[in-house]
Amino acid sequence: MAASAYKRAVALDPQHFNGNYYLGLMHQLLGRITQAIFHYRRALATRPNSFEANRDMASALVQSGDPTAALPFAKNAVSVNHESQAAWCNLATCHSLLGNYSAAVDAYREAAEPDTAPPPLLPGLANAHLQLGNYQRAIHVLRSLAKQSPSPAVHERLGYALFKTHEFEESLQHYETALALSPDDTAALNGIGACLMTLYLQSDRKQTELRNTAFEAWRRSVKLRPEQINIVDLLARYSVL
Repeated sequence: MAASAYKRAVALDPQHFNGNYYLGLMHQLLGRITQAIFHYRRALATRPNSFEANRDMASALVQSGDPTAALPFAKNAVSVNHESQAAWCNLATCHSLLGNYSAAVDAYREAAEPDTAPPPLLPGLANAHLQLGNYQRAIHVLRSLAKQSPSPAVHERLGYALFKTHEFEESLQHYETALALSPDDTAALNGIGACLMTLYLQSDRKQTELRNTAFEAWRRSVKLRPEQINIVDLLARYSVL
């Protein structure tokens, strides 16, 4: 109903800023991203420095799968309102999607400090740290997220980060938690296999039950997703041990 009202306003004055901005917003909330972008462009043609229009244009372009186009609008939004958490998150998302992980971390830090950041910010920050190889920082963020908003993905990523820092026993615990929450999670199964095989090798290949359970996890993962060539290769490589 609101979209219909704003549409009538724009019909009367095609350059009306509020009409175009709010019509764009209504379209975005309704999932009509192409129409939203069209009206945000009209609004920005009238007020190029509008914080709201730049912020929401950036988020709409990200939703459309075009972070390159979104980036200038995200930058404009934070330059107009340096205190907006949503604007910094948009900018961080753009950088992350473009592979600019260091810039993404900086933007997430501007949005909020990791210890005080709301849960929606933390997965992106953790992923950026993982991509940069900042595993200890990722662990810190993911531990906080696991307490605030646990999920299979959070525990799987925490397991991965702990594996990278050679904390195999704790890594295994988080992979197992992820699998308990999502029994068909192939990433968790692969992580369990990697942890158990590593612990088997560390036992001088004496604890064969670790190797056998690792194989079980990997085989189940491949059964769920047969296209995992890397896991098939691991099964073949370690079958001779």
